[in-house]
Formats: sequence, C-alpha cells, structure tokens
Amino acid sequence: MLNSYEYKKIDESYFSFTMPNGLQVFYIPRPNYKKSFAVFSTDFGGIDFKTDLMTLPPGIAHFLEHKLFENPNGNVEDDFSKLGISVNAFTTHNNTSYYISCTSNFYEGLELLLDFVQTPYFTDQNVKKEQGIIAQEIEMYRDDANWVGYLNLLNGLYPNHPINKDIAGAKDDILQVDVDMLNETFGQYYNPLNMALFVIGDIDIERLYEFVAENQQKKKFEEAPKYQRNFKQDEFIPNEKKVSIDMEISRNILNFGFKDKQVEEAGKELFEKEITTLLGLETLVGKSSKLYNDLYENRIIDDSFSIEYTTETGYGHTIFSCETEDPMKTYSILKERFQEAVNQGLDEEDFIVNKRKIQGITLMELNSLENVVLGFMGEHFRGGRFFDKNEIIEKITFEKVEKRIKEHLDFKMSALSVVNNKAR
Repeated sequence: MLNSYEYKKIDESYFSFTMPNGLQVFYIPRPNYKKSFAVFSTDFGGIDFKTDLMTLPPGIAHFLEHKLFENPNGNVEDDFSKLGISVNAFTTHNNTSYYISCTSNFYEGLELLLDFVQTPYFTDQNVKKEQGIIAQEIEMYRDDANWVGYLNLLNGLYPNHPINKDIAGAKDDILQVDVDMLNETFGQYYNPLNMALFVIGDIDIERLYEFVAENQQKKKFEEAPKYQRNFKQDEFIPNEKKVSIDMEISRNILNFGFKDKQVEEAGKELFEKEITTLLGLETLVGKSSKLYNDLYENRIIDDSFSIEYTTETGYGHTIFSCETEDPMKTYSILKERFQEAVNQGLDEEDFIVNKRKIQGITLMELNSLENVVLGFMGEHFRGGRFFDKNEIIEKITFEKVEKRIKEHLDFKMSALSVVNNKAR
C-alpha cells in the first residue's frame, strides 16, 4: 500500500510503503533534480551492545558496518566506482547507515546498495584482518585530544549508560568479535523489520516500488523479534564531576557539559525539545549574543569555542568546548557568567532574531538533498517527521525557550573534562 503525505506550507511531500518482509521505504520527490540519494539504515548503533536480546562487545555495530563492504570479490566500493556512484557509511550512537549519491545509474546503484548490506560475507580471515584495521583506527583516535576529552566528559556525565563507550569500541572489545557473533548480530539487527530505505530525487514512484519489491522477494531472512531499545535513564547526578588527563598537545582543552534531567520524550515531543534547546543556547551564547561577544572581547574564549546539543530517547546533553591556557580559571569564569546570564533571563529581541534565522536556515536546507534525506532518516528512527520542523519552530515561544534553558543549564547536572598539556 502506497501512502502519501503533503506539507503545503513548505511545498514538500513524501511517499511511504512497506514490503511484505517489513522493510519500510520512504521516497521524497525532487522533480528535475539530476542527483539522487539513497540511504539504507538500521536502528542499531554504538549504544546497542548490551540489550534485552543479546550481550555484545562495544564497537560491534561499527565493526559490522566495516565488514559489510567486503564481498567474495573484494570491496564493494570498486563496483560502485565503476558505475560512477559515490558510496559511504557511518555509525552513530543509535543507527548505522549506508548511502549512495549519483547522477546516473540509480537503479544499478540501488541494487548494489540493497544487496551488499543484506548479503554479509564473513570469514575468519577477513574478520581478523578487520580487527587490525579498526585497532589502528582506535589508536588514531586515542591520540586525538579533542576526541579523548569528549569521551572523558561523556563518562563523567553518564557512568552507567552505554553512550559512555567509544562507538568503535576498545581494542580488547573488537578482539572478541568472531564470525558467529557477526552472523548472530546481523540476523537480529539487520532484519528488514529493523531497517528502512530512504530515497530522494527525480524517481518514478511506481518503478521504485516494483524494483524494491522484486529485490526483496529474492531474499530470505530468519525470523527475529523487532528490536525495541529499552535503556533505563542514567540517574547519576554528576555535580561538576571532573575528569582530567595529560597529553602532548599545544594548548589545554576544556569540555564541560549539562545532562538532561528528563529523557523520556520521543517523536515530535523530542524534536521540539531539541529545537527549543538549540534556539535557547543560540540566544544565550551564540556568536551574535552579548554574552559571547563579551567573553570573546575579554579573551576568555576564542574561535575554538563550540556548542553541541545531542538528544535521543534515553539521553541528552549539551557540551561546551574550547582551548585555553588555564582550563579551571576559564571554567570558573564561564560558570559565573552563565549563571548570571541565566538568572537575568534571555533577551527577547535576540530570541526573535535567532528564531527567524533558524527558520530561514531550515527552509534553505530543504534545497540540499543530502541534508533532507539524512535528516528524514534521523527523525524516522526517533519516531518523528522531518518536515514538521518548520511548524515546530513557528510554535516555540520565548517563555518556553527561557524556561528550558533555566532548567537545562543546572550545574548540579554538569561535569567537566580537561586535557592538559603534558609538559606543564
């Protein structure tokens, strides 16, 4: 059955249908566009190593992503290259995605995409080889002070949640991976019931339906229960817990973050919380804010200062990062200034300007096929709809944003991570 959805205010629409094996397919039309994107994703990511269904080593989702590119003839990237198609993949905390972009040979590329993701080729030899490759990747990130500081902060915020593990795992973790484990993991989490295909471009919807149906009909999958992510909230209160490490770096790095108190939201409610928080952070300390400019002019922060907010059902946090000569002095000043600004309240005029800016950026992003299809994918697995974003922004009020920032930036729910110059 083909379902269609329209969003007249932003002139957007999409179609969806479900294959008999449970695979969901979404198509976003872009008439007269030469480029097409297809993203094939599973609701299985870096945090899903210890679930109600099975216990696995951290890093298994990332390891599996790497291994699926290999087939009996070598690496599937060569097959895409011959067709002039770009292929890539990534693993996040919650999902693993494989995607292609092309201006021609779309159906040949789509068939390759569906087939290599759904046809694993694991041998003792290629698993051992991959362990060496990923071990080198892990070592490389262990030398990246920014990445180390970020992970240390997550450990400070979440000592009892799987998000505190590196998505790639540790060397000891990946040495546990074997062929049987990969087959078992693939059978459970790469079941069509746990996956979705997202396509954007100038594609005939009926042909797309018939093509995917024929491709899936040729394949058999073992029965597996649909995965329901069910992690308990990490109720640990960090209360400015400090994690520090010494590394050979030119400047010290400070990360500090705030952990969400409520993390049960899903779907549209989660999407609204994300946008509300981002809008509040931009109003408080975005580059156009008075607070940011005061801090910058007084050399408390520099161009290395950054803000990141991440939220999913089960966890959520804001992270501030910067390079600094004296991390604890900088942290002390920023804490004082943040508390002062939050207590005084946000500037409503700045809020209005930032709201308009975000609305403009949101509409501009609709012109990017990649942004739309990846954003659509992310919201689907969170239980929301990507094209609701403009409507959500319109309804967000100044009072709601101010309340959210005051609730979120609570230093009892904060932790800090410092990477010090080893020579000092």
